[in-house]
Amino acid sequence: MFLYRFHREIPRATKMKSPAIRIPNRTQQYGAATVFTAVMLTLITGLGVLYLTRGAVSEVRTIANSAAAQESLINAESAISNAFQELAASPQTTLYAFITNRASRNAGGIPNLSEFRFCSITNASKTARAIFEECGTNGGGIAPTDTTALLAGRGSSSIDPTARRYVVTTVSVNPTGGSSYRPGALAPLTLAGASGALTGNATVVNNNNNLTIWTGKSIAEISGSFDTRTIINGVPDSLSSDNTSGQSYHIGPDVVTNDYNLRSLVNGADKTGLERLALGRTFEEFKTRADIVIDLAKVSFSSKIPDIVAQVALGAGPVSVAVFDSRQNVVTEIDIGSNLGTTTSPIILATTGNVKFGGNTTVNGLVYAGGTVDFKGGGTLTGTVVADNLLGPPGKGNFTITHGPSTMWEAIENEFNQNFSKAIQTGTWRDW
Repeated sequence: MFLYRFHREIPRATKMKSPAIRIPNRTQQYGAATVFTAVMLTLITGLGVLYLTRGAVSEVRTIANSAAAQESLINAESAISNAFQELAASPQTTLYAFITNRASRNAGGIPNLSEFRFCSITNASKTARAIFEECGTNGGGIAPTDTTALLAGRGSSSIDPTARRYVVTTVSVNPTGGSSYRPGALAPLTLAGASGALTGNATVVNNNNNLTIWTGKSIAEISGSFDTRTIINGVPDSLSSDNTSGQSYHIGPDVVTNDYNLRSLVNGADKTGLERLALGRTFEEFKTRADIVIDLAKVSFSSKIPDIVAQVALGAGPVSVAVFDSRQNVVTEIDIGSNLGTTTSPIILATTGNVKFGGNTTVNGLVYAGGTVDFKGGGTLTGTVVADNLLGPPGKGNFTITHGPSTMWEAIENEFNQNFSKAIQTGTWRDW
């Protein structure tokens, strides 16, 4: 049997090539990791910078706010200081007069970084801000008889105008004293004698207390002649001390000499200590409140005497006169050739230079000379003279200094002891 072997050739399937799978090598793996790391570091750094920037901005803002607040508080305190400087320089002697005059002068003014206002003491229970804002600039209800008021200061900032701070103090005027200024307790002849010799000749009388001559030098350095008289055993004008042309000394307890404390009030050209003793303030402070101020660089003293006499004639009380010379290196020289002052309207004449009494004049009041007082022209002074040095006439009794009545000194002391004082209201320095 023939077998037919059927053979079917099955064609081979076409061999398909599968796509090649590339396996990255090690270098390529490292590159991808580096990129990823760089991206993450950049992101983290950016977030860190953003956080730090936000913190820096916040810190700058905090510092700026703190600086603005501090500046405002300083300006508020400066406002209080400015107010008291104006009070010290003002010729007004009552709070009402000062406040109302100032209010009218500054009405409609443009606010600045340091402002102050006055208010009635009845508002003391309010906050500092309320006191300032509600009182306004018209005195805040101050009455003519008020001796105490509230003084409110507001400070602003040039950095941030919205940052404001308020400070309140109480301010009062004492018309009856409260100061250490007691010119009536001075010796009629008070001489520091810080330099040179004291060459004085005068009769000095004090029947109010037992002090006639007070010097910073030794009595042996006083040449010429003088005598002193005071009340002894109830008898006024009793002879207490006597020096006849330096030949004999009979010195009573009414003469105080060689006082180091008095002499030390003059320190070279600085005589502010002696000024305070005589005037209760420095000459510059006295000048700001004097009734009549004379600059010898512009006018002569003699040309202003009619003004002084006219002011005295009003009889309104003590008349204060400050004399100076605004020219540099020029010594102020005053020659009193007319009668000045009365016991009811005494004169308070002050100069940093020299005073000369001429024409046998009569003066009632207090005379202060930072230099020398010259009595060679003769005359009478009812009151007190305070100077560094003294020149006197030849012969005993050519010039007489009498302490004067107590009413005259009370008028002077009441006039010059009118002073303003302040006290911080509790807690208001931080009350905003």
